[in-house]
Amino acid sequence: SSIANLAGVADLPGYYDTSEYMIGTVAVGLILPESNGATDASTEDWTDAETTTVVNEVQAALDWLESQAPPAAQLNFVLDAAAPRVVSTKYEPINRPQSQEGLWIGDTLANMGYSTGDYFWDRSHAYVNDLRTQYNTDWAFTIFVADSSNDPDGYFANGYFFAYSYLGGPFLVMTYDNDNWGIDKMNQVVAHEIGHIFLAGDQYAGSGCTKTQRYGYLGVLNTWCINSNPSLMKGNYILSSGD
Repeated sequence: SSIANLAGVADLPGYYDTSEYMIGTVAVGLILPESNGATDASTEDWTDAETTTVVNEVQAALDWLESQAPPAAQLNFVLDAAAPRVVSTKYEPINRPQSQEGLWIGDTLANMGYSTGDYFWDRSHAYVNDLRTQYNTDWAFTIFVADSSNDPDGYFANGYFFAYSYLGGPFLVMTYDNDNWGIDKMNQVVAHEIGHIFLAGDQYAGSGCTKTQRYGYLGVLNTWCINSNPSLMKGNYILSSGD
């Protein structure tokens, strides 16, 4: 992997260090859970047009992030060749509260062969590490997209979060609607959430950010929190004139 060329072997990332610093190569999984009606009523069904759009939007976000990186970073995202993986689950994700993500994420990963342990530390990390090994990359994370095409508001059942991620990974969660951003700007939302995957903090009003917070592998002060500079982490940085 490229990080091996930039650091000593002792500095290489460990098993749970799946997205510490946005340099080098990054494997990206893309999973679209498909409800089968076994537990929850199936109210959403992925169409070919929807899955194609999701792939295109995700790839656009990855391409843009690569374009922003300095050459020395050698940043290269590798989207899973099997993306999108439409995987059966007995739950209908969008009809569950966000707090129950473990039900459908755990079930989806189990149906992919990752059935041991809890959904976050065990199954998700096992999957992203397999991605990292498969594509021989420095880092890896995955994107779960909940179909919300038929949902009245595009939010989870508790009206919570249309997109969110965990600092440092191993995954981010989105809905097809992306709230008022819409599917046409999914690339914008994906890029923002990937920022969190690589330990960047929010900078928009209402996020609770402060200029004294430190984020990232290097613990950099979040000085752009609620200032006048356009920023991806504020959500007001447009990826391109066409977005």
